[in-house]
Amino acid sequence: MIKIFKNMIPYWRTISVIVLLLMVQAFCDLALPQYTSDIIDVGIINGGVSHILPQKIRAEEFESAKLFMSEEEKKSV
Repeated sequence: MIKIFKNMIPYWRTISVIVLLLMVQAFCDLALPQYTSDIIDVGIINGGVSHILPQKIRAEEFESAKLFMSEEEKKSV
């Protein structure tokens, strides 16, 4: 184990940057649910967005959405 650490001494800056970036990644991963919650609370519940679903979509978008529909859903739309 000591030999491993002795070999890592020349790379201490790189290792420090890696550890720092891992900490930033962990913080961002843990903050994501809070950001999503804020979007829902402010945007939808408080009236920032009147409807969750759009009233109209373009024909190109509808054709793209058809890719994920079953045959029954395509007939009903």
